[in-house]
Amino acid sequence: RKKVWVHNMSYDALVMKAKFDIDFYKTDMYDSMIIYHFLTNTYKTVPLGLKDICFNHGVFYDWDNDLDTYKTSYCAEHKMKKEEFKYEYFELNDLILYAGYDTVALMYLIDVLEDMSKNHIALDVIRETYEKHWKSIMQTLCDSMYQGLPFSMPEAIKLRDKNEARIKEISELIEVNPFIKNTEKKMQEIAFEKALVEYDKKVKKAESNGKVFKGKEPTIENGKYGSIDLCPKFKTTSTAHKKILFIDVLKMKVLEKTDTGNPKLSDHIIAKYSEQRPDIDILTLFSEKAKLEKTLTTYVYPWIDLVNNDRDGRLRSTFNPLNTSGRLRGSAPNLLNITKGRGLKELIQSDYKNGWVLGQIDVNSLEAISAILLHQDPYQLELIEKLGELDPHSGFSILRSKVAEDGVLGHLNAQNVEHLKVVKSEYKDYRQGSKSGVFSIQFLGSHRSIQYTYNLSESKAKELWEGHWALNKVEMDFIKSRVHAYATQGYSIVHGNVVVLTEGIEDDMEDKDNMNKIRTCYNAEHQSSSFAVLRAMDKANREFKENNIPARLFLSVYDSIIYEGHIDYMAHISNRLYHYMSEDFIPNQLFPLSHEVEIGIDYSAEFVLSRDEEEQKKQLKEFKEKHNIKVQG
Repeated sequence: RKKVWVHNMSYDALVMKAKFDIDFYKTDMYDSMIIYHFLTNTYKTVPLGLKDICFNHGVFYDWDNDLDTYKTSYCAEHKMKKEEFKYEYFELNDLILYAGYDTVALMYLIDVLEDMSKNHIALDVIRETYEKHWKSIMQTLCDSMYQGLPFSMPEAIKLRDKNEARIKEISELIEVNPFIKNTEKKMQEIAFEKALVEYDKKVKKAESNGKVFKGKEPTIENGKYGSIDLCPKFKTTSTAHKKILFIDVLKMKVLEKTDTGNPKLSDHIIAKYSEQRPDIDILTLFSEKAKLEKTLTTYVYPWIDLVNNDRDGRLRSTFNPLNTSGRLRGSAPNLLNITKGRGLKELIQSDYKNGWVLGQIDVNSLEAISAILLHQDPYQLELIEKLGELDPHSGFSILRSKVAEDGVLGHLNAQNVEHLKVVKSEYKDYRQGSKSGVFSIQFLGSHRSIQYTYNLSESKAKELWEGHWALNKVEMDFIKSRVHAYATQGYSIVHGNVVVLTEGIEDDMEDKDNMNKIRTCYNAEHQSSSFAVLRAMDKANREFKENNIPARLFLSVYDSIIYEGHIDYMAHISNRLYHYMSEDFIPNQLFPLSHEVEIGIDYSAEFVLSRDEEEQKKQLKEFKEKHNIKVQG
């Protein structure tokens, strides 16, 4: 077996596979970037570039300045942004030279990493974390990245054209909307006031010099005063213009402010305005336009470009376990966070006419359940036992109604399971409104986040916050014990033997800055449960390769595995994934994780696969008939 050290294996391994057909599973892969991340992992951002690490540890200094200089001059000459620059623009001999420097630097860095590992405060990270738990997973991640996702270029082009046409239509509707005329009138008033101020300055300056200013006063008829446009036209791309429309003309409430105290505007805030006032058509138009533009610029355009420039029409990106918890972090375009409901998942489409279909296995409430398995709060365990699921939203809804004194759920008891069932079945909208509050609290948000979300007084918000934690007292006691450990021990070890360094954290849950650090570290405790999914993916992929099962596991999205398999093997593939996803990942685990599998010709999925063998056969037979899949064997 070959032992290979590379800095950022997610790129180099794929190139080596494409050029030399290396077998990821027959290569001992040591990724110095991942190992350094595990050695220095904390609540702060740590630079992980080879040059940064070598510089910080005195290994090697600034060996590629000439490349940066060349890149800067090339971009200036060709009038392109630096992020548009590609490696192929470098001279080949320069790349070979600096690749040699990189290799020498890495050779010296390996010794530094070994010393850091042996002297680590918690454990020998290279042996106990990387080799025992992550080296095999990194092999499978490289294999999954190399596989790529099946992609339908015709569907992508169809979605691109449809969105572009709708954006053009929306822009035309905005242009003739009556509110735009009112906005332009307000813009004209603001511009004229600025012009008068400028004129007044010139008059006073002349007077201070004993002269009379003979310049003309600003008038609307002249159209301009100096550089000030006195008849400005509304531009949909201008944030300043949109602020005037939303705040001054439509009188929308300022939801957020910039650091300088000015109203903040973003696509998220525009969407909020649209939700608050669906009766104002121009808000709906702007919200829809923003979503369509984001769909195109974040997903469709880069996906089309990537697939057109790849070797086989599949969509590829890179991802590494670089979050504090060891959860995957994707590079652009991020395939780990594909937005639902915008036609994007339908673009990830299998070659179903030749028998290949898509599956996804999801863990139900992975982070919340893994947290319960750690803190074992009796209230939450009772909910799971009696309701068959974890439902924090119904109880919170009752508490929220009592505090708000809105007369909706005040007659119910959050500790009565039957009352919780009533909330879930009969007060769905109210319960839905509680989800953002529960999310904030679960991630250690303060009572102020509750105050902002539900527009409560601070005292009422605190009452609701305290009411939630009174119900979940054992969980809060567990959180306090973890915070104490962060402050006194200096580190925490989460799933996958990932160490989180906690130096600088104090045993204080009142201080705002300290709580920001605590949040990152505590959230890593249950977010690291994604390790169980990655481990299952690794085990299953090895089994499928060893037994020549036609399966491709190409993506792990935190709590799920996305895969492709031949229709005639789909039941077997899914059942083996069930098996590996059900394995315990916590010592003396109270109960196994629960999952479900969805099948479809694309990522959007069509049906939930039964756990019953006979029902599976029936479902897959009907699925084949529906899509006219006639391939056998």
